[in-house]
Amino acid sequence: MTNEKTMIALFDEEGRQTIELDGKLGNLTMGGSGCQGDIALRNTEGEQTIHLDGGNGNLTMGGNGAQGDITLVNQEGVQTIHLDGGSGEIKVNGDSIVPADYVFDPSYNLMPLAEVRSFIETNRHLPGIPAGAEMKAGLSLNTFAMQLLAKVEELTLHVIRQEEMIRELQGK
Repeated sequence: MTNEKTMIALFDEEGRQTIELDGKLGNLTMGGSGCQGDIALRNTEGEQTIHLDGGNGNLTMGGNGAQGDITLVNQEGVQTIHLDGGSGEIKVNGDSIVPADYVFDPSYNLMPLAEVRSFIETNRHLPGIPAGAEMKAGLSLNTFAMQLLAKVEELTLHVIRQEEMIRELQGK
């Protein structure tokens, strides 16, 4: 075997190259010359489970009985991001991103503003949010983002309650 460049090229009916397999470099090129270069992967039953749309740059995974999870790993092979195609859950560095919609559940115990004020006066930070010193030691941005979202949702509920109280007082 020599070190000569080995290439396989496929052409369409008009003689335009649409696929190139470069054996020396290990590159597969699809598209160009007027075609999109889509790639479809199928399961053992022949159903498409992955589609890479070369024309639009879209990647579709799942469907036809496949869940379509996406996992990214670092150079050491450690999972850093996982998107569960079934549940939609996103995990970054092993932490789940759990939306704070639980705040809107009727059973959620919304802390009264007087208690929030007292907590802030005593602890000098919001309840449910790490203190500045804790943040300097490091924190999960996923968890922190969801904690902040919960605070925004709590504030929204407080504003709605205050608006209701104002309207009630204006009606008297």
